[in-house]
Amino acid sequence: MRNSTIIGIILLVLFFSCGDLNQLESDETLVNKIESELKSDKLDFSELNDFEWDKLLILEPYSMIKPIGDSLKLDLKNISENQIGFRESINVLVFIKNGKSIKIAEILRKNIEFEQLNSFIKKNDAQFFRTENGNFKLIDENNRNLLKRINGIPKSSFWAGNNEKGNWFFIKSINNHKNNAQISIYEDKTGDIILESRFMKICPTNELNFIENLKEEIDFYDGEKIQLKDNCYLQKN
Repeated sequence: MRNSTIIGIILLVLFFSCGDLNQLESDETLVNKIESELKSDKLDFSELNDFEWDKLLILEPYSMIKPIGDSLKLDLKNISENQIGFRESINVLVFIKNGKSIKIAEILRKNIEFEQLNSFIKKNDAQFFRTENGNFKLIDENNRNLLKRINGIPKSSFWAGNNEKGNWFFIKSINNHKNNAQISIYEDKTGDIILESRFMKICPTNELNFIENLKEEIDFYDGEKIQLKDNCYLQKN
């Protein structure tokens, strides 16, 4: 009787701890595949189809896994012992299928740093671009045009326009004293250069102001002038 009681206790312990015994380890093949894409300015996880998954969760350093799982209604038992809660050097990419973690990739922050952390990302939306500070940020409607940059357009150029038409703008130089700038304008689909010239800022006499940050000021190019977001515009010299 005593032996059967001991065996029963052991079985109960094993039953309740079995979730902790099957801990996912970082998939190094997946890590290498992700890091091999770092030469590009885009990381597109939506094209990752080597295994079935439907959502992505990126855990930041010192994340407490159980509270995050509870708040997002996820089954994260199989990564509950991951060391992310004690490590500053990594982010953990958790791939989810039907509300349960099925694969993880531990990514060194010195190699990749993400800006969207501890929140759900649907597979089809899991596309990131490299920002000016080197971090990877989730692509949304506000920055989707950044993906349109094609070969031949300078990397430091920026896109501006509206839903109907836009262009790439490359600011070669700014003369604040004369309130003008040397600007190249590129066609956004072909990359062909449309115009390269010096432009002067023109404003109403009662709203005179100077060039400060053209990346923030430029609204769109109308074929003759570069319209700004205030009441001013840039006119070709």
